[in-house]
Amino acid sequence: MNMMDPTAEQDQHPPTEEGGDESMVSPSILDRLKQKRQKVTEQRYLDLPVPGYEGDLVARYKTVPFKVFEEAEKRQKKDKSAPKMLLAAIDQIINTCEMILVKDPGHADCVTDNDGVITEYRPIDPQAAATSFPVRWDTRLAPLINIPETEHQNNPRLVVTRTFCNDAAVIHHATQIGLWLRDTTKEVDEAFLGE
Repeated sequence: MNMMDPTAEQDQHPPTEEGGDESMVSPSILDRLKQKRQKVTEQRYLDLPVPGYEGDLVARYKTVPFKVFEEAEKRQKKDKSAPKMLLAAIDQIINTCEMILVKDPGHADCVTDNDGVITEYRPIDPQAAATSFPVRWDTRLAPLINIPETEHQNNPRLVVTRTFCNDAAVIHHATQIGLWLRDTTKEVDEAFLGE
């Protein structure tokens, strides 16, 4: 609508050089929104190196329903074994983990990235991954990276803390996951990860 002449109609779609409608030449806003929604809703992963392992140990993370975080928070309120902030970070790491990967370029079991390109990483235990029950942040990881049972006591939270070099690294790792979860369409690079 023209502000100077309220009765005048604005040209909704100016003609193109060929005399056609501009909406026929360039994608409409609705088409762009549909494409963006598809990207937002598709399952995507974050492959995040575990600090201290120089890229040889990587955890693959995925989105999970918010209910998972609510249930974890209830458990954290009852747990007095560590500061709540640390427990929340550990639980986020555990609950969003899809699988643990190791760097093994060229291995037959290397996984693909979000774009379908084969990476240099494979599941830490390819047989477990093949049965749809890949090793995550659980007690199956402990013997694979030489964490004695006396240190993890069959507790996944202790597997996490014994794998990371210190509590600050755990919190930083969980923060990176949290940043990614806010917008899983962002490309994850060194700038995103703050490195």
